[in-house]
Amino acid sequence: MNGNVTAWGDYHLYTLTNCHHTRVDISDLGATLVHFIVTDKEQVPVNLVLGYEAPEDYLQGKAYLGGVIGPWANRIANGRFEMEGRVVQLEQNEGENHLHGAHAGLHSKQWQLEHLSRNRILLSTSVKAGEAGYPANINIQVSYRLTDDNMLIIDYEAEADRMTPINLTHHAYFNLNGGVRGIADHQVRIDAEMYFEIDQQSIPQRKCFVEDTPMDFRTLTRLASRLAANDAQVEAVGGFDHCWCLNGSGLRQVAEVQCVETGLGLRMLTDQPGLQFYTGNALAEPQGRNQGYRQHDGFCLEAQCYPNQVNMFNAEGCYYWPGKAYRQTTAYQVMSLKQE
Repeated sequence: MNGNVTAWGDYHLYTLTNCHHTRVDISDLGATLVHFIVTDKEQVPVNLVLGYEAPEDYLQGKAYLGGVIGPWANRIANGRFEMEGRVVQLEQNEGENHLHGAHAGLHSKQWQLEHLSRNRILLSTSVKAGEAGYPANINIQVSYRLTDDNMLIIDYEAEADRMTPINLTHHAYFNLNGGVRGIADHQVRIDAEMYFEIDQQSIPQRKCFVEDTPMDFRTLTRLASRLAANDAQVEAVGGFDHCWCLNGSGLRQVAEVQCVETGLGLRMLTDQPGLQFYTGNALAEPQGRNQGYRQHDGFCLEAQCYPNQVNMFNAEGCYYWPGKAYRQTTAYQVMSLKQE
């Protein structure tokens, strides 16, 4: 086994590198992305993800910084759904709703190292039937691979011993200026014609067209103007915490973010139908790096199926059972704007 391993309290940090001296640190706590360090246009190192320096802060924090999320990412209304003719009740950990796996959450588990090389790591964990109400034993593997063109590819696989919903995602909070200030000056593009309007509990209610709304990011748009929009959907959550219905299918580019100040951009590719774009509306993490994090200090691009899909017309697409494994690929590529 090759690769750089560092003790990190009761856990470990595993370092991936490439020919550009880009460094990615992954922990076996939550399969968490702790550092993603690149050089900006002035050749100054910039850490693109928010995080803490101590593992206990990840366990105590409430923002899911950098973690792998599941068995069900996002929300399930009332923590309840019907499956095989019966009602399944999951743990309700966000008011009446189920969010991010609750106490079965993958972000707080200690994962097992399966493989480590200079540019790739494979980690595994499991969920036992009954944890947070989940009806099956689920085995999960996640790999990170750092390429020489500064792309971090995340592959997810999961297998269950009986029927269960599965929806995995990544909760990295990005900030392309290194987190020294907020994200208002970032420019965002999302390849989607529609998004889900949400209710007061952030449960999707209906698909709406983005045209003529603050949700229209089909061209690069500065975040500051949209965060300040006089719009009920934006004001309800203090920014964006909505799911966009992505155009296309298969692995394709779906989003892009740029920061002129550092000359850095971020491309996102995924094979998933939905993208939860979250602008850190509830961030209040005093233990975070750079004197702590506040509202709108980072953004998340969370590829997934649709929130609460288990209770929608197309629910069958998010169920898995023996012989039907869950697979997902999402990638984040850092680019230099001067090369564009």
